[in-house]
Amino acid sequence: MIRKKIETEDGNDLDEKDPLFVTALARGLNILLLCGESPAALTVSQIAKASGLPQPTVWRLCHTMIKLGFLERTDEDRMRPALAVLRLGHAAIARRPLAELAKPGMDALARRYPGAVSLGVRQELEMVYIHRVEGGAIIFSDLRIGSHVSLLASAMGWGLLAGLPEKERAALLRTARQRMPEEYERVQKPLTAALARFPSKGWILNKGVLHPEINAISVPVMGPGGTPVASLSFGGSRSRFSPQLLDREIGPQLVELAQSLSIA
Repeated sequence: MIRKKIETEDGNDLDEKDPLFVTALARGLNILLLCGESPAALTVSQIAKASGLPQPTVWRLCHTMIKLGFLERTDEDRMRPALAVLRLGHAAIARRPLAELAKPGMDALARRYPGAVSLGVRQELEMVYIHRVEGGAIIFSDLRIGSHVSLLASAMGWGLLAGLPEKERAALLRTARQRMPEEYERVQKPLTAALARFPSKGWILNKGVLHPEINAISVPVMGPGGTPVASLSFGGSRSRFSPQLLDREIGPQLVELAQSLSIA
C-alpha cells in the first residue's frame, strides 16, 4: 500500500518543530518505503503524488539515493529499491530473535553431523538465509547470511511451501510457473512427490534438485495463524547423507527444533 503522506511510526504527521528530527532524512526514507511497498516501480510524479512532496524535491532525494545505491532507475525511468536496501534488510533479519533462538539448536545439529543447517525466510520467489551453520565440507561453501536460493529448487524453499495452506501454496506456485517456466517444469514432479510425502513424515526431502550432489531435508517454522514464517533445512553430500539416513535420524531432530521455534 502506498502512503499518502509522511508519517511517524505511530501514524502521526512529522513534527517539523522537533529540533532533533531531520526532515530531509525522513522524506528520503519515506520514499524508500513507497518504492518498497509498491508492486511496481514508481515514476517521480507518482512518488510526489503519494508523498505530497514537490516533484523537484522528490527528484533530488531520488537522485541522492541512486548515487548511494539505495534506489535504481529502470529503463522506463521509474524508481525501485536497489541492492544497498537489500543489504540493510539482510543485516536486520540476521539479527531477528528467530535467528538468535535457532542458533543453539542449529549449532548442536551441525556438531553431530557434517552437513549444513540453514534457516531462511521467503523473499518473493527466493529464500534468504538468516542463519547458517556448517558442520563439515560443504559443496555450496559461498552460502552465508543474506545469500539467496531458489524457492522452487531448494530444500529450504520446499519446506516453506510444505507449510503453506493449500490455497496459498497453489497461488504461489502459479506465480512461480509464470515467472520461471523452465525451472518450474524441471522441479514439478519431484516437488509434487515430496509435498505428497510431507504430511506422513513432517519434513520434506529434496534429492539432488538444487545440486545433483546434495541431498537435503527441510521443515517449516510456523507462525501465528498456521502460516510459516521461515524454513529450517539440513543438507549435505549425497555420499554421506542418503535419503534413508536423513529420514531415520535427522528429520525427527529437525522437526523438534522447528517446533521449538514455532509461534502459536
